[in-house]
Amino acid sequence: MIAVSSAFVMTAADEVPASKDGITIITPARRFPMDSVRPKRNLIEKIKYYFDHTNDVKQDYKKFDWSVIGGPYYSSDVHFGIGLVASAQYRTSMSDSLLRPSNAAVKAQISTTLFYSFSLSGEHIFPGNHWIIDYKVKFQSLPTYFWGIGYSNARDDIKSKYKELSVISHADFLYHPWDSWYVGPSVDFNYFTTRDRKDNLNLWDSMQLKNTVFGVGMKLSFDTRDNVTGPNRGWLLSLAQRFYPRALGNNNHSFSSTEFELCNYQALWKGATLASRLHGNFTYGKTPWSMMPTFGDVAMRGYYYGRYRDKCEADITFELRQKVWRRNGLALWIGAAQVAPDLKHFTFNKILPNIGIGYRWEFKKNVNVRVDFGIGKGTTGFEFNINEAF
Repeated sequence: MIAVSSAFVMTAADEVPASKDGITIITPARRFPMDSVRPKRNLIEKIKYYFDHTNDVKQDYKKFDWSVIGGPYYSSDVHFGIGLVASAQYRTSMSDSLLRPSNAAVKAQISTTLFYSFSLSGEHIFPGNHWIIDYKVKFQSLPTYFWGIGYSNARDDIKSKYKELSVISHADFLYHPWDSWYVGPSVDFNYFTTRDRKDNLNLWDSMQLKNTVFGVGMKLSFDTRDNVTGPNRGWLLSLAQRFYPRALGNNNHSFSSTEFELCNYQALWKGATLASRLHGNFTYGKTPWSMMPTFGDVAMRGYYYGRYRDKCEADITFELRQKVWRRNGLALWIGAAQVAPDLKHFTFNKILPNIGIGYRWEFKKNVNVRVDFGIGKGTTGFEFNINEAF
């Protein structure tokens, strides 16, 4: 039996027997407004509904909340490809409402240049917020170019084509002793090998074509950001000292690195954030070519990644991020960088400029999918990625 009124839909399955004064009666267990009866969605409607709600703010937080997006893209380095990105936010303690959620991102790519990569990165926050693991693991096969070492070689644009196979992994185990401060050990494992080298092989000189690198060190940071994946306000100051001794099997190379980062985020007008970043990475000793600081990803988008590399690198970026309409936003940035064999060789006439514009789509709350177009000195480039650059 189906009974229909102008306001409600009730089915026989909703009728529940009840007893009153020894007489059995039938009463409706619940009623639903007619407009709450949803027709089944087809595939297109399901996909649309999924993406319409990936950034919903959950009132009843799940322990693990994840979403997936994928599709074609174009990058100046690897040309046309297909990318798949999965982003997750999860809680290690459901009873602690003040504990910020942990996050993880998985990214897979393959392109027409036979480039492919897989990466996993994130921040795992333990219950009580006393320990944090900040980690990244990436495997890739990348057809690319080598310009040699130093500013002058990169400017000459004489390059050697090769295929790079690499495994890059890094983790910081940070203890949270008091408000906003974190300190703890840092570990690195990196593996690089080259294949199919062509053209201008003299650029490689006597460099080792395969490098296996282990490193250990310490990291200290001060972090007041309101969130990690898309901050709108706060500060980040970090200082990391890492050592790569020959005793750990580093291809008979002993070297070390000092890396610092200073970021600030200021809310301006409605929907606008000014993000700024000062960064430097300085290595000492017999640094293998594959571990020399470079740029083209986080900093200086639009430069070919790895073109400019040397024992020391420094960069600065200012980026205006503006929400435009619903989940859509834009970013404008300006920056500069330089590489040199040591600090005393940093000179004004070797500064490399950078400007760019990017599109943002809010995939999840505080998680953006971004497409950036950058312009540098004699170069331009596109980049597709997840989360803000810094």
